[in-house]
Amino acid sequence: MPGILLHSREELTPNLAALVRLLDPACSPVEAQEHLRTEGVLEAARAHGVAMLLNQRWSGLIASELPSKVAAEWTAVCRATAVRTLRQHAHATRLLAALGEAGVETLPLRGLWLAEAMYGDPSLRPSQDVDLWVAPEQLGDAAAVLRATGMVPVEGEASEGNREPVPGPPELRTAAGAWGLATPEPHDWRLWVDVHVTLHISSHGWWPFWPPYQWLRERAEPWPAMGPRTLQPRLPLALLVQADNIVRHALARRAHHDRLLGYYDAALIVRNMPPAGWLQVVEDARQLRLGLHLAALLLTVERLWQVSAPQDVIPQLRRQGLSWRVGAWALRRPRLLGHLPRGALFQTCAMRSPAEAGRYVLRNIGPGLREMLKS
Repeated sequence: MPGILLHSREELTPNLAALVRLLDPACSPVEAQEHLRTEGVLEAARAHGVAMLLNQRWSGLIASELPSKVAAEWTAVCRATAVRTLRQHAHATRLLAALGEAGVETLPLRGLWLAEAMYGDPSLRPSQDVDLWVAPEQLGDAAAVLRATGMVPVEGEASEGNREPVPGPPELRTAAGAWGLATPEPHDWRLWVDVHVTLHISSHGWWPFWPPYQWLRERAEPWPAMGPRTLQPRLPLALLVQADNIVRHALARRAHHDRLLGYYDAALIVRNMPPAGWLQVVEDARQLRLGLHLAALLLTVERLWQVSAPQDVIPQLRRQGLSWRVGAWALRRPRLLGHLPRGALFQTCAMRSPAEAGRYVLRNIGPGLREMLKS
């Protein structure tokens, strides 16, 4: 089943195409009535993380136009989502305060920051986990605070080959990873915290362009509302992080990793990007070899909601035509390519020269074959 990336609205499944239109500011109530009756659309909204957004705009139509049983189930889903999201947000806020009081600087990205800065209402933007970036030298202090708040490292969330490069002893490499509550909450409402020191650009294998924490810090600014030592990303960094995350998930084995909510996040960031921000994001994308990632995301957002970057941005990002054509083919999830070959082909195309691409392939061919034989 194809995902969302680089697909137009006409190529999506009927329920996903209906969701895209329902999220479009130009969608009229008459259109919305028809789309809300599309089979499976409400379940798709839950799976793609946009149920609360739909409820905010179309709750009246859902209550009046859908069968009472369906409307009641929808209300129950939205209530449960709101409660879980607000509980998670409160936990994350307490955690950030505790980290700040312990002298640990944090840079929250993705869900937590998006809910506050782009949506203005945490209940509208559910997260699967809380992503925190921390300087490598502060990982030990951060781990101590996490343990004090009832969290423990979650084994098996990332293989050693997929972990971010963390300098220092093994316990620091454990700190940079997934953490969960030691005592699971009722109804399986588990709270997860992912601690990072860099952008996790490549899900598999060697990648030579990991940005250091200081690089990220230089693209952030103070976020005093969330704690004394909390930072927030500037929009160019937020968009790059979104492009990296979406492409990695779109290349994953299952299509359900490719959630519509991430694209809606990106559309909000693009709408708010200042002109000077585009210069920064293009330069940073080139430096980290994320040009194809960002071009694919921007093209998709434009196809879904007519939200466009400036005219010269995408041509700059996909300057090498052959690399873009092959990489775009891989992103569309061709049936003859499996999970690992698809990702490896795209990441090879993302390099900026044949020499870089050759070095990447040579460094990864052995580990890649071993991973394929294992699976």
